[in-house]
Amino acid sequence: MDSVHRLATYILKNPPKDDSEFSKSKGKQKGKNDAEQKKSKSGHTKDPKAKRDEEEKLLEALTLESPEILESIKRVREFKDGQKRSANELVDQISNICISQGLKDDLKYYVAIHGLYNSKFLYQWNQDAASKEAIKTMVKNERKGKYWILLALEHFILRSHSKELTEHINTILKCFYDSEILEEDMFLKWYGKETASKTLSSGKSYDPELNAEFKEKAAHFINWLKEAEEDEEEEEEDNVEEEEKEDESTKKQKELIEEQQRLQEQELQENKEKILENKKESEGPKPLNILDIKTELDATSLDDL
Repeated sequence: MDSVHRLATYILKNPPKDDSEFSKSKGKQKGKNDAEQKKSKSGHTKDPKAKRDEEEKLLEALTLESPEILESIKRVREFKDGQKRSANELVDQISNICISQGLKDDLKYYVAIHGLYNSKFLYQWNQDAASKEAIKTMVKNERKGKYWILLALEHFILRSHSKELTEHINTILKCFYDSEILEEDMFLKWYGKETASKTLSSGKSYDPELNAEFKEKAAHFINWLKEAEEDEEEEEEDNVEEEEKEDESTKKQKELIEEQQRLQEQELQENKEKILENKKESEGPKPLNILDIKTELDATSLDDL
């Protein structure tokens, strides 16, 4: 009873606040909580432009030695070496690995060429049809794939395997040409540019000196292409001239044949007429028939005699 009495005494001395004040205080607290929640949510919602800027900064910090790229190359090698793969399987896996590492499409070619090949490139190119077809499919499916694979080759040959592959640059480029992955026009267009497009990690990995060195060492192959193109043009011109000569010769020959046919027909007609004349001469005059003579006499009157 004492505790109950003390509780009642406390309530009487400290009555609760009225409902209006309580509601007002509660409303302020609720508004404060809502504002904090909105602020918290807005802190997690990034502006699209800010998000792109952040991605660009990450890409700028990305180099060809970054863990993301090295890990991607490693995973491609493990996938390829695990068992026999088809070209489509390789293409899909390379794409998925690069996406999982947040790499752009241009770096996919760097990962592909390093993951599928090593310092024994020429041997592998001739023996591994699936990897070759995978590269061909990737280049074919993307508009800038031809540029990206060339930039990837620059690093692959002159940086990753310089000792083993530098002397084989022209042969390697011819492999891509013979396999119809890169055509003549593409090589000449690429070689004629003073600088290549700044791709591969937003230009971070683009090295003007490397590009110039690669083109210098590829000069033999490019000159071979140019000479082949000139020879082809000369051959086409020669073919046109030959066709014109053949047309003129054919025309004259046709006229000659027609003239010969006309003369032969004329000669045949003349021979036919001669044969008929000779036949008439050989037969002599036609013998008289007694009936014909009688008929003539009957028709002649005595006065005529």
